Amino acid sequence: ATSAAAAAGPWLEQLRRLLAGAQLVAQHVASGGAVLVHCSDGWDRTPQLNILARLLLDAQCRTARGFCALLRSQWLLFGHKSSERLGIGERVGGREQSPVLAQLVEAAWNVWQQWPAAFEFSPKLLALLLHYANGFRFASFFGNSARQRAALGVGRGACLWRYLLGGAAEREHGTWANPLYDSRLGAGEPLLLATGGADVRMWWALHRRGQRVSWTHRVADDESALVQAPCGAAPWPDTPLLFEPDDAALLRVRQLLKSRDDFSV
Repeated sequence: ATSAAAAAGPWLEQLRRLLAGAQLVAQHVASGGAVLVHCSDGWDRTPQLNILARLLLDAQCRTARGFCALLRSQWLLFGHKSSERLGIGERVGGREQSPVLAQLVEAAWNVWQQWPAAFEFSPKLLALLLHYANGFRFASFFGNSARQRAALGVGRGACLWRYLLGGAAEREHGTWANPLYDSRLGAGEPLLLATGGADVRMWWALHRRGQRVSWTHRVADDESALVQAPCGAAPWPDTPLLFEPDDAALLRVRQLLKSRDDFSV
């Protein structure tokens, strides 16, 4: 446990900076100001900060439908290099692959931990979203832009958003509804976060994928207690959260990507 916590230090510091930056943006916007968000490259920190700031500012974004719409507009339609960052296609393990989506999801989980009653959904929805974004059952996160997804015919395939919001995910994995939800909480004013070093926590169960754990908002001080907690329904499938596709599935995706002249991976 000690070595794991030490290794998590740089990751936690990145999460802390993300949340502190998002809170700074949200407070400035709430006071009537305008904010230009940009980083050296613009692909990763920019949408992360935009999404987290909107999560703090807008109660609608803390509903399941609103959160999915937020990701679709500020992550995918924004032009985030989704295929390259997730390692979809021929660049699996390449230098462009990075866990920025997992980092965003874990930052959103930290907001949930501090304001559990402000969210319509439980962390199960976050875990399912990350699980399927990294898999090959849905193509919603394929491509580095809307143009590339249109060229790949992603819109004609199974849609992750319809699966999550249309009832199929709940029938397969159990409900992601949050019994603590109070729609009045945070309405009209931004959520305030504690962003000190002791306030930002590691979602250990996310990194120990495949474990059956509780999604309770009470974070255990001892990480082993969290992993061993009883759960009822698992917050994600029993299969590994970030799974490797079988060779046949990977070959089909590579052949599809190679067939598109304007899709370089």
